[in-house]
Amino acid sequence: MIYSVFFYLEFGIYILKFSDISDFLLASILEPLSITIFVIFVILHFITSRMELWLRNRFQFYGNFATKRLKSKYSDPILLFFVLTLGTGLFVRDLAIDNAESVKKKVKDEYVVLVPNYENALTEQVLSLLGSSSRFAYFYDRDSGEALVIPLESISYMRKKIVAKSIVEKAG
Repeated sequence: MIYSVFFYLEFGIYILKFSDISDFLLASILEPLSITIFVIFVILHFITSRMELWLRNRFQFYGNFATKRLKSKYSDPILLFFVLTLGTGLFVRDLAIDNAESVKKKVKDEYVVLVPNYENALTEQVLSLLGSSSRFAYFYDRDSGEALVIPLESISYMRKKIVAKSIVEKAG
């Protein structure tokens, strides 16, 4: 959910207004690196809390120091959990922002989409697919720099745009 919020905010889309809770369950599958970061931080939390307890039990001077000198609010595992959660959020935010910048700069995941325009006439547009939810598809128009939120019912068809290899190499 954190990844989706920051990714779509880079395009001016407030994803929480358009999505259901089930849409965020699929988001983790689409960006597995965000889940990997979270799992790594959970493992780090487990290791560091166990290591701190082992140090207290193994070395009496450290146990006494931690008990008498350090306030429990500084050495409590809950504080460490909040620090690791904040770290996870920051890493996932940076990942989302980097991915959004990549979409803005590169030809990536482009489709020819037949959608109604302002006069309700169907027009073909070349758009970069950002993602979709159960009710909407999210596109980025590189030419105008606009993000589009289109109800799925309004999309007549989507065709993957095939880009010649030399064009992709120049864009990359």
